[in-house]
Amino acid sequence: GFKVLTSDDPVELTKKLNAEIANGRLAMMAILGMFFQDGLTGSAWGDWSLYTDSPLRAEPVSAAAAAAAAAAKAASATKAATKTGAAVAAAAGAGSLTKGGKEGVAGTDAPKPSFDPAVQLGAMPPLGYFDPAGFSKKGDESGFRTLRAAEIKHGRVAMMAALG
Repeated sequence: GFKVLTSDDPVELTKKLNAEIANGRLAMMAILGMFFQDGLTGSAWGDWSLYTDSPLRAEPVSAAAAAAAAAAKAASATKAATKTGAAVAAAAGAGSLTKGGKEGVAGTDAPKPSFDPAVQLGAMPPLGYFDPAGFSKKGDESGFRTLRAAEIKHGRVAMMAALG
């Protein structure tokens, strides 16, 4: 299994798990920014010279430069698709965090009033517990665990994808 985030010290383990959740959340936001930038420039790594429609450009782009930019965009898209596919395949092979059977399905266990998602790992400054859509209800531990496992998986994929 995946044994990097283990420790005998509960404080150290909590620190490592919080760091993985925070870094995964940051990577998921970074990937969204990279998709946006790729849509504008054809490159997720910031070749703004390819963004020819900018109102900030002083001179028009020649036909030769536009053709070169289109060729570079096509090559970049092929390369990015290959790298993204490899990253997703690697993440999928890294293992699953959900349990088999009904424990991994949201809302199948009877609600436990004592379970509060606001005090679980991942509720950290500056936002604290953040669930504006209300997906994790108080008492629904199985639903929360399913959503948390999905968050960690998506965060791991995003961290690998951000590396290229």
